[in-house]
Amino acid sequence: MPAYGRSFQATSGLGEPYSGVGLANLGPGNWEYKVLPKQSGETFYDDVAQASYSYDATTRELISYNSPQAVQAKVAYVKHKELGGTMF
Repeated sequence: MPAYGRSFQATSGLGEPYSGVGLANLGPGNWEYKVLPKQSGETFYDDVAQASYSYDATTRELISYNSPQAVQAKVAYVKHKELGGTMF
């Protein structure tokens, strides 16, 4: 499972158009996991997608990442399906 976040710039939120990935500490659009979620954004968890993201309305930046809750959901799925594991 990825240990980083992907950013999307100039967006109004999840499912909305964006125009670029912006600057991040691992290179364009890639945020190191240890700095997530950024303090300036509000965090969300989508129960249907079982995925996490943060959104900063001031900078209009959305970052998708694996929160502990999302990782737990993915591990539960792997166990339920009796899969061999996950990959990075």
